[in-house]
Amino acid sequence: MSQHPNARLTPRGRELLASRVAGGERVSAVARQMGVSRQTASKWLSAADVARAVLLSVFEITVLRFVLDVTRMRASLVRRGAPMHWETVTRKKL
Repeated sequence: MSQHPNARLTPRGRELLASRVAGGERVSAVARQMGVSRQTASKWLSAADVARAVLLSVFEITVLRFVLDVTRMRASLVRRGAPMHWETVTRKKL
């Protein structure tokens, strides 16, 4: 992520801001301590929420794809008459 020359917070600073607010501190207090306005802090918190939602949806899609792959693999093994042991299924996948 790029940062303009006048930015008060680095990406790590924005992460720290979000974690402190998530920990229960007030947005205005954290913003004041970090040298930014409440509006700027709120803007970064909103951006962090959006990023978190995107990451969560990507994670969910990845998990669903894995489950689908395992299900397809197990169905294939059943069709071939292979023994259905979880260890066998996961070893073949790896």
